[in-house]
Amino acid sequence: MKIFILKLNELECIDERLLDNVLTELSEYLGIRFECIPKKFQLPNNTYNKTRMQYDANEILNYIRRTIDTKGNKIIATICDDIYVEGTNFIFGLAEINGNYCILSLKRLRNEDLKIFKERIFKEMLHELGHCFGLRHCSNDCAMKFSNSIFEVDMKNKYLCEKCFRYIKLKLENLKKKI
Repeated sequence: MKIFILKLNELECIDERLLDNVLTELSEYLGIRFECIPKKFQLPNNTYNKTRMQYDANEILNYIRRTIDTKGNKIIATICDDIYVEGTNFIFGLAEINGNYCILSLKRLRNEDLKIFKERIFKEMLHELGHCFGLRHCSNDCAMKFSNSIFEVDMKNKYLCEKCFRYIKLKLENLKKKI
């Protein structure tokens, strides 16, 4: 099983090496291979809300679902622009619980300090992947803790708590047995 990184629009807000470092660290932590899809995807106009000046995360996931067959793998779509779902001002990311698709916006994670930026991406990418593997929000000091602000992202643990980590490792073991 692989996790594919899909770059949406022009992913100019992050240096490729920084993203590669995050993916390497996530790969070592979870024991899963990450691979970037070389083609950059331009999103259709219906995914962008001109009034809000944000992309609709549900519309993006619907578009990706229609466009890419995961063949049982996971896809993390990354975007530099702001995203939202109805009823929110913004979201950092959105994922299908027990699904194959998720999206992560880097817009509000940015920081001049690249170490902080890298850690924020790691936390939120791990968080959205956790949802894809079936995890819900966690009340422990854990990457699966819900974050409503950048302050909450910074305050939560970079890694999964023991319970969430065991859950994902068990899920991965079961997936490997099926292959």
